[in-house]
Amino acid sequence: MLKKIFILEDDPDHRDIMEIILKGAEYDVKSFPDLKSFKVAILEEIPDLVVMDLMLPDGNSLEICKELKETPATSHIPILVLTAHTNPLKIMGVKYADEFIAKPFDNDEFESIVANHLSER
Repeated sequence: MLKKIFILEDDPDHRDIMEIILKGAEYDVKSFPDLKSFKVAILEEIPDLVVMDLMLPDGNSLEICKELKETPATSHIPILVLTAHTNPLKIMGVKYADEFIAKPFDNDEFESIVANHLSER
């Protein structure tokens, strides 16, 4: 059975790139352009890993990270947070993220980070 990855990214180009990379690595990928659709989907099925953008137009990714980690059914899911911010003070608040990935990212490195987190589970 393929590992399931949810991508929460409002930028369609970034979302498409991640989908291509992860589907090419034979993961089951579902992507969401907004927090609303992501929240509906995660109630229906639990992914093996979540990749989300730090900055979302319709909600706070800091809050969703916290919510996922504090909910027993989803607390085990690795959360990778994408950010264009390189200032540590801007991203320190995301203590619930398992890893930060700077945008733009190297495609091979991104795939490797995802694989490492999935192999730990």
